[in-house]
Amino acid sequence: MDIEEVQVLQVKNLYEDALHISDVLIKRYATVSVIGRSLGSVIATHLVSRKDIDKFILVTPFDNIQKVAQARFPIYPMSVLIKDKYDSFSKVRDIKAKTLAQNDEVIPLKNSQNLIDVFLREQVTVTTILDSGHNDLSENKHYYNGLHDKIEGKWSQH
Repeated sequence: MDIEEVQVLQVKNLYEDALHISDVLIKRYATVSVIGRSLGSVIATHLVSRKDIDKFILVTPFDNIQKVAQARFPIYPMSVLIKDKYDSFSKVRDIKAKTLAQNDEVIPLKNSQNLIDVFLREQVTVTTILDSGHNDLSENKHYYNGLHDKIEGKWSQH
């Protein structure tokens, strides 16, 4: 097995693990919410595109990792270098859950917006948390308060 096969298998395992865990949770709880942050937003998007999930929160999501990498490193041929595109964009049409999306400086706004634009307007709420970046967002009290509010059902636009 070469390195490319191992990488594909590892990504496939992440998707399968998420689906398995959700099966257990869906049987155990009346409602299930899913949160995906940064690269985890791709796994979460995959999961929610295949399962009936009540609430779906994307923190610093992106449309396709190849596009994010190409914007950051324009001189390199990312279409050749990156084998798994971590494509959330193509999975949105299968998502029925109420969705929240946020963006930051590591994930360009353009890539978050591309993903957000695919959702039905009434399906998505976008929240921006000021004075936080990709790496310190979780230290911001507004981040945790916002997550709590969304999970508790307060989905107004900020």
